[in-house]
Amino acid sequence: VAVASSWISRHRRRPFFVLLHLMDPHWPYTAPGGYGPARGQCLDDCDDLVAMQYRPSSDASRLEVRRRYQAEVAFTDHALGDFYDRLGARGILDQAWLIITSDHGEEFWEHGSFLHGHTLYDELLRVPLLVVPPKTWAKGMRGVTVAEQVRLEDIAPTVVDIAGLEASHDFSTVDGASLLGLIEGEKEEGERVAVAGFIRTADNFNYAVRVRGHKLIVWAGKLFAQLFDLRADPGETSNVVREHRYFAAWMRKRPAALGLDTSPRGSPGGASPPRLERDMAGQLRGLGYLD
Repeated sequence: VAVASSWISRHRRRPFFVLLHLMDPHWPYTAPGGYGPARGQCLDDCDDLVAMQYRPSSDASRLEVRRRYQAEVAFTDHALGDFYDRLGARGILDQAWLIITSDHGEEFWEHGSFLHGHTLYDELLRVPLLVVPPKTWAKGMRGVTVAEQVRLEDIAPTVVDIAGLEASHDFSTVDGASLLGLIEGEKEEGERVAVAGFIRTADNFNYAVRVRGHKLIVWAGKLFAQLFDLRADPGETSNVVREHRYFAAWMRKRPAALGLDTSPRGSPGGASPPRLERDMAGQLRGLGYLD
């Protein structure tokens, strides 16, 4: 935050774009003291990632892990508040847009799993998205919650739209659709279909479709599907796919209608996955994404 604030102050006379990536609400949960719940003692296995993910754990361990995560979130919230205050004190927010979001949430055994990367339930997929227009921008609303479903893929075209780059560049390959109309208070026709999925493997490819207040999770490798009415069942506890088979079949077709491939076996011809450069593989391994 300090480095980003200093860079912005030095370059504020020209248009700039800054991506500030905060990794703190991420295992291991080690927030400084004074943020969120006080860190407690680990009585058995809450410091062991493998144990928490793949072995039965006690209620006390699960509670302590949740508390440590909440402290990480509180610490990050404080850091973002500090960043906002630094920009505001320099008058930068009079002209600059601020967008805050997250790549994923974290699951704490709501559906039997811990951390992330195992399931497609909303504790992982439904993340915050805050768009703060410049204080001098008079077109849109401030302090308003938009009820319509939007997607992370809509952020890039929104930034392009804000920057006024559409006329001078070809962004036809950018996924998503700009949110600027919603930010300005316009009503949209229809609903943005949200599709999420795992990286395709040799024997499995699970994906989820979220539209019309419902969520369909297709476990392609197991030929199994779950349908949830998110308005009546936001915790995704009751599978109603048998009662709404035709609606589920319609939802299954949404990814293909958007040009997305949901076949479990990958691309025709069995193409090999791209090889990672050594530096990139090392970075991914350091973040816990590769063994």
